[in-house]
Amino acid sequence: MSDVLDDGSRAIEQNFKARVFRIAESVARENGRVVTPKAMHAIGELSLAFSKSCARDALAYARHASRDVITRADVDLRARRVRDACERARGRARDEDADDDVNDES
Repeated sequence: MSDVLDDGSRAIEQNFKARVFRIAESVARENGRVVTPKAMHAIGELSLAFSKSCARDALAYARHASRDVITRADVDLRARRVRDACERARGRARDEDADDDVNDES
């Protein structure tokens, strides 16, 4: 996949990031917080990268099923992968916290 974007793709990405910025800014404001410009940029980049990753994976699932159309089932499969990864990460964090507790008692 090429990193070179045409003007239309660049405009879509900029529009996407602008919407993410507004959402992040709104959430921060609702919680009495401020988001720095660098954090805002990082949130936009992360959101874009995550969305592209989801789209590529859903496309791969559809291709694997010999379909030309991405279906809700493909998106649901990607969502399950994300949930599973988050649960594994939370489990590792709990394990590390437990290790810290044991080390603190020593």
